Amino acid sequence: MPELIALLALLAAIFYFNDAAIARDVARARAREVCQGIGAQFLDQSVAFAGLALKRNSQGQMRFVRRYRFEFSREGLNREPGWVRMIGAEIDTVAIKGDEGWQYL
Repeated sequence: MPELIALLALLAAIFYFNDAAIARDVARARAREVCQGIGAQFLDQSVAFAGLALKRNSQGQMRFVRRYRFEFSREGLNREPGWVRMIGAEIDTVAIKGDEGWQYL
């Protein structure tokens, strides 16, 4: 019985880390697209994990909600923040900070 519990825990960990890797890759690609769309440079070519929660999606299923931060530069002199919120492997919200405040894309 302890072996079964250990196996289930291992499978759950593998599932979580695989799901997290897919979500991170999708968030990075979307952040890059947003930066290209506004004519900005996507700095560091990466996103940083910023939070995790559980939430029900529109079908009522429980999903991980992950938030990733990224930075971009419009003129190459400064760093401006942005973030991507993922529900499972789907993009929920993307926001960038501009002169007028946060813009949700």
